[in-house]
Amino acid sequence: MKKSHLILLGVAAYLLTLLVLFPASPVVASINTQPLQVLGVSGSLWSGRATRVQAPNAPPLDSLNWSFRPLALFTGALGADLDFKLLGGQGEAKVAQSFAGSTRIDSASLRFPAKQLEAWLPLPIASFNGAIELDLAAAVIAAQGLEHLEGQLRWRQAKLETPVSADLGEILLDIAPAEDGAHSGELTSEGGELELRGRINIDVAGRLRVDINIKPRDNASAELRDSLSLLGRPRGDGSYRIRQQMRLSDLM
Repeated sequence: MKKSHLILLGVAAYLLTLLVLFPASPVVASINTQPLQVLGVSGSLWSGRATRVQAPNAPPLDSLNWSFRPLALFTGALGADLDFKLLGGQGEAKVAQSFAGSTRIDSASLRFPAKQLEAWLPLPIASFNGAIELDLAAAVIAAQGLEHLEGQLRWRQAKLETPVSADLGEILLDIAPAEDGAHSGELTSEGGELELRGRINIDVAGRLRVDINIKPRDNASAELRDSLSLLGRPRGDGSYRIRQQMRLSDLM
């Protein structure tokens, strides 16, 4: 083997040893992570843990564990496998930060009780129950904003508790890329007292457009039917249409 190859091999072995053995805590302490607060760091750069990661106006990420993915270097990125606790549930994801500055998230999943979302609503307008399942196939976030989003959100055993009690069955939202950098989501439901059908669109400027039809099923309670009348006059098929436009930043 050539001397130059031996030198490169030695440098690579040295860098690998640093990743495996060098403690993560002093590295994190020396980096400006604002506005994030990273607490209770332990382990190494290769495989470590943080007891909590806190961002402003967001639920905390607890028991974050990471494991370095060296193969991501061949794609021009630093990558890691993550598992964590969020909103009282368990999540995992593959994350890569490219040298160009974009962040890619693959094979992410999160399971948590729907009731955990109540504290993060802009206004205390509703309470609900059930289980939320988020499965994210891929997401890419660049400096200019969201570039790619593909995944599914499922609300199992969905129940509205206030302002009116209602069994919502199972609600599914599929999101995929659309034309011109936008994203489109299809909303459907199965079972329960309401039939939900609609679309959600997110454009490149971060504007969210919602167009949903709500129709009471035969088993809908009288109280629920009365509350739907607050949405306006029903259409010919007995459904009510909700159309809203807002910015994604307004929800955060």
